[in-house]
Amino acid sequence: MADQGDISEFLAFAGYVFGNRLIRENCRELLRHRGKNMDTIGNLITIIRNGYMAHRLEVTAPYAKQSESVCRLLTENGYLAGVSLGKKSSKKSEFKVLKLELKYQNGQSILTNITRISKPGRRLHSSYKKLPKPLGGYGLVILTTNKGLMIDKNARKEKIGGEPLLSVW
Repeated sequence: MADQGDISEFLAFAGYVFGNRLIRENCRELLRHRGKNMDTIGNLITIIRNGYMAHRLEVTAPYAKQSESVCRLLTENGYLAGVSLGKKSSKKSEFKVLKLELKYQNGQSILTNITRISKPGRRLHSSYKKLPKPLGGYGLVILTTNKGLMIDKNARKEKIGGEPLLSVW
């Protein structure tokens, strides 16, 4: 299976051979975005899940406004111990990160499962009546609405539908 680097190098070669300016510009754009994660919520979920599996007390995730809101909701509902902003510096620049304190009870992680519902390749939208109920209502769904991010229970109370981002239990 070819990775993104191989594909972009092939496209650059094809653009050079055929002299197609559009292909060359698209290849430059692909090379510019190499290494950048466009799915920030998916990245956040993976970092949290891996942190719990490795029994870490704290993990760091790249800062994004939506990721911070998701983490704050997880903290308010007891799935994370805390969230704070930090800075990480490299040789070239300094950037913001989220420091997440993971929560354990008797050596077991509080968070059993966290999964992505609506993905960048397949967006899903639900009315408030059709929002999923993980574990028969014991878990929660974080969704984005026209009033911001909220959990499924609040969305049902306010009768607001939206895009369910992730389910947690």
